[in-house]
Amino acid sequence: MNKIVLNKISDYFNFLKMNNSYKLFYTVLFLLFFAIESCKTENTVTYFKNVTDTTKILLSQFPEHYIQSGDILHISVAGNNVEDASIFNLPLATQTVGTTLAGNSLQIGNSIGFQVDSLGTIKFPLLGEMKVVGLTKDDVGRLISKLLLEKQLLVNPIVNVRIQNFKITVLGEVAKPSIFYLPNERLTLPEALGYAGDLTIYGKRDNVLLIREESGKRSFNRINLQEKTLFTSPYYYLHSNDILYVEPINAKMTATQKWRQDTPLVLGLLTFLTALFIAIRR
Repeated sequence: MNKIVLNKISDYFNFLKMNNSYKLFYTVLFLLFFAIESCKTENTVTYFKNVTDTTKILLSQFPEHYIQSGDILHISVAGNNVEDASIFNLPLATQTVGTTLAGNSLQIGNSIGFQVDSLGTIKFPLLGEMKVVGLTKDDVGRLISKLLLEKQLLVNPIVNVRIQNFKITVLGEVAKPSIFYLPNERLTLPEALGYAGDLTIYGKRDNVLLIREESGKRSFNRINLQEKTLFTSPYYYLHSNDILYVEPINAKMTATQKWRQDTPLVLGLLTFLTALFIAIRR
């Protein structure tokens, strides 16, 4: 048991030896002490504690996704002639694009997609092999439009490109740890935790680990969900393949953690009953 709590209990019973005029006063002080102790748990589970009603924050810039090997691109092409454009569009197939909060797979009809190979290229109908690694979605769209015009394959081509396999992983002290596939690339860290059903009461909100791979390097970044600086952090928007790990408050079993958190409340109740008994006996 917490040494501070033991010392306070010992002091309390010493106070009972004083004359009755002091008993009620010190009983109130002890009830206040245990109320403060019980509030510590609430402080550990609060988000954005220092954000006020008038706080205005300039959000961090949305990061542009640069295509990597292994990405699957959904590319749709349209033009003046529907039949001419149809040859560039892959057939539809059912694809899992996410996980609902109920834990069910979220599926939509979508194209099979063009997968970027280990050399950073895709094979596009009639245009052949194209190097796309390191480009953005808009870059790829402009490149394909330009080639279609140069080869006179399509008049007024409209090309739309989307990352089809954007995914993040959430592990640790969350309600539903899982891998989540998403239909778009604009995802914030709070939204990702929402997909996972939020942190449990035992998750560390001031030390969430984000693991990110960029340019062949892996970085480990610590994030405090209780500070408003999260909104200006470069990690506010997530990248594809990001991993979030929520550490437990400590390494002990959940039952032990719950007992420790409930102890101040139990002791506070016992203190109140003791004070009530003394008042009745007076």
